[in-house]
Amino acid sequence: MKTRKLLLGLIAFGIIAVSGTLFLGQNNKSNNTIEVKHSQKNASGIDGAIAYYHRLKADAVTGDIEIDKIVAARKAAKNMPTAKTAGLTWEDIGPNNVGGRVRALIFDNQDNTNNTMYVGGVQGGLWISTNAGQSWTSVPLDGNISISSMCQTPDGDIYVGTGEGLAGAAYTNRGSGGVGSGIYLKKVGANDFTIISNTTNWKLINRLASDKNGKVYVATTTGLQSTSNDGVSWSLEKGGNFKDVKSMSDETRVVATMGNRVFISDGDGTWVQNTPGSGQRVEVAIAPSDEDVIYAVYANGGALEGIYKTTDGGSNWSKIGNGGITAFNLFGPNNQGWYDNVIMVHKTNSDIVYVGGVDLWKGEKVNNTSPYSWTKKTI
Repeated sequence: MKTRKLLLGLIAFGIIAVSGTLFLGQNNKSNNTIEVKHSQKNASGIDGAIAYYHRLKADAVTGDIEIDKIVAARKAAKNMPTAKTAGLTWEDIGPNNVGGRVRALIFDNQDNTNNTMYVGGVQGGLWISTNAGQSWTSVPLDGNISISSMCQTPDGDIYVGTGEGLAGAAYTNRGSGGVGSGIYLKKVGANDFTIISNTTNWKLINRLASDKNGKVYVATTTGLQSTSNDGVSWSLEKGGNFKDVKSMSDETRVVATMGNRVFISDGDGTWVQNTPGSGQRVEVAIAPSDEDVIYAVYANGGALEGIYKTTDGGSNWSKIGNGGITAFNLFGPNNQGWYDNVIMVHKTNSDIVYVGGVDLWKGEKVNNTSPYSWTKKTI
């Protein structure tokens, strides 16, 4: 019996070996290697980094990151039996003083001292600090470590979106972002985050936002979704690859972006489309002190196309920041506006705005006819 099993094992091994050789030979007969598309071996800077991380995750034959295959591999790994070694313990030896790349941060509105913070790393998972960032503790999310966005409703519920859809240029098919598994929710007073089961097919979530009524909006690569019942059901507000959505915790106005279009709603399901500029990535911000004041920063091909402002809820727009100016190189020499792009309005002064690209800039209104005055704030 043992001899028979050994013989069968050798035959199976031989078949696998021959099949593997034939497969490799079909892909590249000269050196028995698989040709990987989009290798860009000589790329440098941000393009080189994106290409490198893309190659690590891409299918070796197609050169593409195929989300369905990643999901299937995760399920298979989760179902594999785990072996335990008696007496073996693990100790974290660090490093613990170096942070990864973070796209999401919130201060828990249930902590009046503002000491409780959550941050989400695009490859490092969810973390909590209860001492204003002096130390951090990892928050388990069932194995998913790609956190792209977070929001908190006025009553304290926290939503965590996974899967980074903003890690590749809109005009390429490359990306370095991790694939997500949907949205996690922690109800106020609860200890743990749980997956919202009907969101597990949303693999790339770009932004989350909540209005004053606790209605949550989700900008995904397949559409703008909303829920008013903790994710029990969702409404598709609009289809398409939405990059951003913003609202304020004390108002119902919502602003979302797709391509070069800005959509504005007062929370009633009706959306008004605006197109103040041109580009593939648009980030928006609503002034906390005046919901009619909205800013939009446009990146076209990664370079700054312009920064726009409306003071009447979107009916009219003015250009307050011009692209193509060496002294105002918001997105750096490599034109990283498709990747590094964020904007926020001053809490009490709607004429002051902060824009982040490769560097952080502050914009202030000069007068009613001139563009804003821009000051670089990065140290």
